Amino acid sequence: MDRTHIARLETIAVALIVLVFPHLTAKARNYDPRLEGFVSFTSNGDTEVDYTAFRDYARELSLVFAPKFIGPAATLGSKGFELSLDLGLTTINKDKWQNASINPGSVVTVTQVRIAKGLPYSMQISGIITHIFESSLWAMGLELQAAVLEGIKYAPDIRFGVGVGTLLNSGDLAILLASPSVVLSKEFNVAGLFTLAPFAGYNMIYTNASSHLGGKVYKDNSGAISVKPFVIEGQNIFSHRAVLGLQAKVTYIVFGTELSLGKGQTSYTFKFGTAF
Repeated sequence: MDRTHIARLETIAVALIVLVFPHLTAKARNYDPRLEGFVSFTSNGDTEVDYTAFRDYARELSLVFAPKFIGPAATLGSKGFELSLDLGLTTINKDKWQNASINPGSVVTVTQVRIAKGLPYSMQISGIITHIFESSLWAMGLELQAAVLEGIKYAPDIRFGVGVGTLLNSGDLAILLASPSVVLSKEFNVAGLFTLAPFAGYNMIYTNASSHLGGKVYKDNSGAISVKPFVIEGQNIFSHRAVLGLQAKVTYIVFGTELSLGKGQTSYTFKFGTAF
Protein backbone atom coordinates (compact mmCIF):
# COMPACT_ATOMS: atom_id res chain seq x y z
CA MET A 1 0.00 0.00 0.00
CA ASP A 2 1.54 3.31 -1.07
CA ARG A 3 1.74 6.47 1.00
CA THR A 4 -1.23 8.08 -0.79
CA HIS A 5 -3.56 5.28 0.27
CA ILE A 6 -2.20 5.36 3.81
CA ALA A 7 -2.77 9.11 4.01
CA ARG A 8 -6.35 8.71 2.76
CA LEU A 9 -7.06 6.01 5.35
CA GLU A 10 -5.64 8.20 8.11
CA THR A 11 -7.85 11.09 6.98
CA ILE A 12 -10.94 8.86 6.96
CA ALA A 13 -10.09 7.48 10.42
CA VAL A 14 -9.71 10.96 11.88
CA ALA A 15 -13.01 12.05 10.31
CA LEU A 16 -14.81 9.05 11.78
CA ILE A 17 -13.40 9.78 15.22
CA VAL A 18 -14.60 13.39 15.00
CA LEU A 19 -18.09 12.32 13.86
CA VAL A 20 -18.65 9.35 16.16
CA PHE A 21 -16.72 10.50 19.22
CA PRO A 22 -16.89 14.31 19.15
CA HIS A 23 -16.20 14.58 22.89
CA LEU A 24 -12.68 13.19 22.30
CA THR A 25 -11.80 16.14 20.11
CA ALA A 26 -13.55 18.82 22.15
CA LYS A 27 -11.99 20.98 24.80
CA ALA A 28 -11.65 19.50 28.27
CA ARG A 29 -15.10 19.26 29.87
CA ASN A 30 -15.92 18.53 33.49
CA TYR A 31 -19.35 18.53 35.12
CA ASP A 32 -18.09 18.17 38.70
CA PRO A 33 -19.82 21.04 40.58
CA ARG A 34 -17.77 24.09 41.55
CA LEU A 35 -20.10 26.05 43.78
CA GLU A 36 -17.83 29.04 44.26
CA GLY A 37 -19.04 30.16 40.84
CA PHE A 38 -22.35 31.14 42.47
CA VAL A 39 -20.60 33.23 45.13
CA SER A 40 -19.44 36.83 44.76
CA PHE A 41 -18.15 39.47 47.16
CA THR A 42 -19.76 42.72 48.25
CA SER A 43 -17.81 45.97 48.45
CA ASN A 44 -16.90 45.28 52.08
CA GLY A 45 -15.74 41.71 51.37
CA ASP A 46 -18.81 39.77 52.51
CA THR A 47 -19.92 36.75 50.47
CA GLU A 48 -23.11 36.92 48.44
CA VAL A 49 -24.84 33.91 46.83
CA ASP A 50 -26.69 34.11 43.51
CA TYR A 51 -29.61 31.89 44.53
CA THR A 52 -31.48 32.32 41.24
CA ALA A 53 -28.55 30.94 39.24
CA PHE A 54 -28.02 28.15 41.79
CA ARG A 55 -31.66 27.05 41.62
CA ASP A 56 -31.58 27.01 37.81
CA TYR A 57 -28.45 24.85 37.85
CA ALA A 58 -29.75 22.47 40.53
CA ARG A 59 -33.06 22.05 38.67
CA GLU A 60 -31.33 21.05 35.44
CA LEU A 61 -28.83 18.78 37.22
CA SER A 62 -31.70 16.98 38.98
CA LEU A 63 -33.39 16.25 35.64
CA VAL A 64 -30.10 14.88 34.32
CA PHE A 65 -29.76 12.16 36.98
CA ALA A 66 -33.47 11.63 37.74
CA PRO A 67 -34.81 8.09 37.07
CA LYS A 68 -35.11 7.25 33.38
CA PHE A 69 -37.61 4.95 31.66
CA ILE A 70 -40.44 5.14 34.19
CA GLY A 71 -42.81 2.97 32.09
CA PRO A 72 -44.56 0.82 31.15
CA ALA A 73 -47.26 0.55 33.82
CA ALA A 74 -47.52 -3.26 34.06
CA THR A 75 -45.57 -4.68 37.00
CA LEU A 76 -43.30 -7.72 36.89
CA GLY A 77 -45.44 -10.05 39.00
CA SER A 78 -44.58 -11.31 42.45
CA LYS A 79 -41.80 -13.57 41.12
CA GLY A 80 -40.60 -11.28 38.33
CA PHE A 81 -37.13 -9.78 38.03
CA GLU A 82 -35.59 -7.27 35.63
CA LEU A 83 -32.05 -6.04 35.06
CA SER A 84 -31.56 -3.21 32.58
CA LEU A 85 -29.07 -0.62 31.37
CA ASP A 86 -30.42 2.79 30.33
CA LEU A 87 -28.52 5.36 28.29
CA GLY A 88 -29.90 8.86 28.82
CA LEU A 89 -29.20 12.05 26.86
CA THR A 90 -30.52 15.25 28.45
CA THR A 91 -30.34 18.72 26.96
CA ILE A 92 -29.10 21.53 29.20
CA ASN A 93 -28.79 25.32 29.05
CA LYS A 94 -25.04 25.94 28.94
CA ASP A 95 -25.40 29.40 30.47
CA LYS A 96 -26.96 27.90 33.60
CA TRP A 97 -24.05 25.46 34.01
CA GLN A 98 -21.24 27.90 33.26
CA ASN A 99 -20.77 28.92 36.91
CA ALA A 100 -20.39 25.34 38.14
CA SER A 101 -18.80 23.39 35.26
CA ILE A 102 -15.83 23.53 32.93
CA ASN A 103 -16.77 24.02 29.28
CA PRO A 104 -20.33 22.62 29.56
CA GLY A 105 -21.93 21.25 26.42
CA SER A 106 -25.54 21.27 25.32
CA VAL A 107 -26.23 17.59 26.16
CA VAL A 108 -25.27 15.57 29.22
CA THR A 109 -25.04 11.78 28.95
CA VAL A 110 -25.76 9.35 31.78
CA THR A 111 -25.97 5.60 32.22
CA GLN A 112 -28.34 4.01 34.69
CA VAL A 113 -28.30 0.43 35.91
CA ARG A 114 -31.69 -0.63 37.25
CA ILE A 115 -32.54 -3.77 39.21
CA ALA A 116 -36.29 -4.31 39.67
CA LYS A 117 -38.08 -6.99 41.68
CA GLY A 118 -41.78 -7.77 41.54
CA LEU A 119 -43.77 -7.90 44.76
CA PRO A 120 -47.21 -9.24 45.68
CA TYR A 121 -50.33 -7.11 45.16
CA SER A 122 -49.14 -5.61 41.83
CA MET A 123 -46.18 -3.81 43.37
CA GLN A 124 -42.49 -3.69 42.55
CA ILE A 125 -39.31 -2.15 43.93
CA SER A 126 -36.28 -0.92 42.01
CA GLY A 127 -32.73 0.13 42.83
CA ILE A 128 -30.95 2.54 40.48
CA ILE A 129 -27.28 3.49 40.10
CA THR A 130 -26.44 6.42 37.80
CA HIS A 131 -23.17 7.77 36.43
CA ILE A 132 -22.88 11.17 34.75
CA PHE A 133 -20.36 11.13 31.91
CA GLU A 134 -17.45 13.59 31.91
CA SER A 135 -17.58 13.86 35.68
CA SER A 136 -16.91 11.87 38.83
CA LEU A 137 -20.60 12.20 39.79
CA TRP A 138 -22.70 9.18 40.73
CA ALA A 139 -26.23 8.92 42.05
CA MET A 140 -28.25 6.21 43.69
CA GLY A 141 -31.99 5.88 44.08
CA LEU A 142 -34.85 3.67 45.14
CA GLU A 143 -38.31 3.39 43.57
CA LEU A 144 -41.55 1.82 44.79
CA GLN A 145 -44.37 1.34 42.28
CA ALA A 146 -47.92 -0.02 42.49
CA ALA A 147 -50.37 -0.77 39.70
CA VAL A 148 -53.95 0.18 40.51
CA LEU A 149 -55.29 -1.24 37.22
CA GLU A 150 -53.53 -4.07 35.46
CA GLY A 151 -54.27 -6.93 33.07
CA ILE A 152 -57.81 -5.89 32.03
CA LYS A 153 -58.39 -6.65 28.33
CA TYR A 154 -60.07 -3.42 27.23
CA ALA A 155 -58.52 -1.00 29.72
CA PRO A 156 -55.02 0.47 30.05
CA ASP A 157 -52.68 -0.47 32.86
CA ILE A 158 -52.26 2.37 35.39
CA ARG A 159 -49.39 2.57 37.84
CA PHE A 160 -48.34 5.07 40.50
CA GLY A 161 -44.80 5.31 41.77
CA VAL A 162 -42.44 7.32 43.91
CA GLY A 163 -38.67 7.45 43.86
CA VAL A 164 -36.02 8.97 46.10
CA GLY A 165 -32.39 9.58 45.25
CA THR A 166 -29.24 11.48 46.07
CA LEU A 167 -26.10 12.65 44.30
CA LEU A 168 -22.77 11.09 45.33
CA ASN A 169 -19.16 12.25 45.08
CA SER A 170 -20.40 15.81 44.53
CA GLY A 171 -18.03 17.73 46.80
CA ASP A 172 -19.81 20.48 48.72
CA LEU A 173 -23.07 20.10 46.78
CA ALA A 174 -25.89 18.22 48.53
CA ILE A 175 -28.97 17.18 46.53
CA LEU A 176 -31.92 15.08 47.62
CA LEU A 177 -34.57 14.16 45.07
CA ALA A 178 -38.12 12.79 45.25
CA SER A 179 -40.02 11.88 42.08
CA PRO A 180 -43.67 10.78 42.20
CA SER A 181 -45.11 9.60 38.88
CA VAL A 182 -48.17 8.13 37.18
CA VAL A 183 -47.97 5.99 34.02
CA LEU A 184 -50.57 4.57 31.61
CA SER A 185 -49.72 1.82 29.14
CA LYS A 186 -51.14 -1.07 27.17
CA GLU A 187 -49.31 -4.20 26.06
CA PHE A 188 -49.98 -5.70 22.62
CA ASN A 189 -48.96 -9.12 21.37
CA VAL A 190 -47.52 -9.01 17.84
CA ALA A 191 -48.07 -12.24 15.91
CA GLY A 192 -47.12 -14.27 18.94
CA LEU A 193 -43.48 -13.27 18.45
CA PHE A 194 -43.02 -10.30 20.77
CA THR A 195 -44.96 -7.69 22.71
CA LEU A 196 -45.08 -3.92 22.38
CA ALA A 197 -46.08 -1.62 25.25
CA PRO A 198 -46.50 2.07 24.42
CA PHE A 199 -46.80 4.27 27.50
CA ALA A 200 -47.37 7.85 28.58
CA GLY A 201 -47.00 9.45 31.96
CA TYR A 202 -46.37 12.42 34.20
CA ASN A 203 -43.41 12.83 36.54
CA MET A 204 -42.89 15.54 39.15
CA ILE A 205 -39.39 16.02 40.51
CA TYR A 206 -38.86 17.66 43.90
CA THR A 207 -35.29 18.72 44.62
CA ASN A 208 -33.74 19.97 47.83
CA ALA A 209 -30.35 21.49 46.96
CA SER A 210 -27.85 23.07 49.33
CA SER A 211 -24.14 23.09 50.09
CA HIS A 212 -21.80 22.13 52.87
CA LEU A 213 -19.36 24.72 54.20
CA GLY A 214 -17.23 25.95 51.32
CA GLY A 215 -14.70 28.67 50.70
CA LYS A 216 -13.70 31.14 47.99
CA VAL A 217 -10.43 33.01 47.64
CA TYR A 218 -10.76 36.75 48.28
CA LYS A 219 -8.24 39.47 47.50
CA ASP A 220 -8.83 42.83 49.17
CA ASN A 221 -7.76 46.27 47.99
CA SER A 222 -4.41 46.00 49.75
CA GLY A 223 -3.60 42.78 47.94
CA ALA A 224 -4.05 40.54 50.99
CA ILE A 225 -5.44 37.11 50.13
CA SER A 226 -7.79 35.11 52.33
CA VAL A 227 -10.41 32.39 52.00
CA LYS A 228 -13.96 33.50 52.74
CA PRO A 229 -16.35 30.77 53.91
CA PHE A 230 -19.82 30.40 52.43
CA VAL A 231 -22.86 28.15 52.74
CA ILE A 232 -25.66 27.87 50.21
CA GLU A 233 -28.88 27.41 52.12
CA GLY A 234 -31.36 24.69 51.14
CA GLN A 235 -33.54 25.46 48.14
CA ASN A 236 -36.81 23.65 47.41
CA ILE A 237 -37.28 23.20 43.66
CA PHE A 238 -40.20 21.63 41.77
CA SER A 239 -39.98 20.43 38.17
CA HIS A 240 -42.50 18.70 35.93
CA ARG A 241 -42.13 16.54 32.84
CA ALA A 242 -44.33 14.59 30.45
CA VAL A 243 -43.15 11.15 29.37
CA LEU A 244 -43.77 9.12 26.21
CA GLY A 245 -42.20 5.76 25.46
CA LEU A 246 -42.29 2.34 23.89
CA GLN A 247 -40.99 -0.95 25.23
CA ALA A 248 -40.61 -4.22 23.32
CA LYS A 249 -40.10 -7.68 24.81
CA VAL A 250 -38.84 -10.75 22.98
CA THR A 251 -38.82 -13.80 25.29
CA TYR A 252 -36.42 -12.65 28.05
CA ILE A 253 -35.03 -9.57 26.28
CA VAL A 254 -36.49 -6.10 26.76
CA PHE A 255 -35.54 -2.91 24.95
CA GLY A 256 -37.16 0.42 24.28
CA THR A 257 -36.96 4.17 24.04
CA GLU A 258 -38.41 7.05 26.04
CA LEU A 259 -38.86 10.77 25.50
CA SER A 260 -39.41 13.12 28.44
CA LEU A 261 -40.27 16.79 28.04
CA GLY A 262 -39.64 19.32 30.79
CA LYS A 263 -39.41 23.08 30.98
CA GLY A 264 -36.45 23.94 28.75
CA GLN A 265 -35.09 20.38 28.85
CA THR A 266 -35.64 17.20 26.87
CA SER A 267 -34.39 13.71 27.73
CA TYR A 268 -33.94 10.78 25.36
CA THR A 269 -33.47 7.35 26.90
CA PHE A 270 -32.58 4.00 25.34
CA LYS A 271 -33.08 0.81 27.32
CA PHE A 272 -31.73 -2.72 26.99
CA GLY A 273 -32.11 -5.50 29.53
CA THR A 274 -33.53 -8.84 30.53
CA ALA A 275 -36.75 -9.68 32.39
CA PHE A 276 -38.00 -13.02 33.64
